[in-house]
Amino acid sequence: MELPDGPAVGSSISGVAIPSLFSRSVEALTGPGTSVLIFLTDGCPACEDVTDEIDAFVRDYPEVKVIAIMSATGAERSKPVRKLAPIVAVVTDPAAEVASAFGVTATPFALCYERGRLRAKGVVNTRDMLEGLVAGLSRRPAGLSSLEVGLGTEGHG
Repeated sequence: MELPDGPAVGSSISGVAIPSLFSRSVEALTGPGTSVLIFLTDGCPACEDVTDEIDAFVRDYPEVKVIAIMSATGAERSKPVRKLAPIVAVVTDPAAEVASAFGVTATPFALCYERGRLRAKGVVNTRDMLEGLVAGLSRRPAGLSSLEVGLGTEGHG
């Protein structure tokens, strides 16, 4: 069953350019790798919980480009933005224009792109939910932690 929020799975992002906060550049999302856009709203408790998990997610999935899109007036000064800006690209979206362009109406919500095509999307209230969206896209087998993959258990049943 397809979720109503966001673009259709399989659709192309085709060169969306987004300005970032704190002069960090955002690489083109149509590149060869995997990109995750995480839509957040300042003051949303579930968004704050996910914000706390993004640092560990980025460490475990260094091959995934993460872009946090924060909606709210004054978002550029918010605690979640200050926390995320050193580790991922952050886009402030005070009028929710970026979220609207992608058809996202609820947060926290993630869009997972691989080679420029939307491969997965969904609500991400926890790190496990975020990892679940990405697990099928990356080379890391679903259900294995980065430590297990690092120890060479990949492919062993």
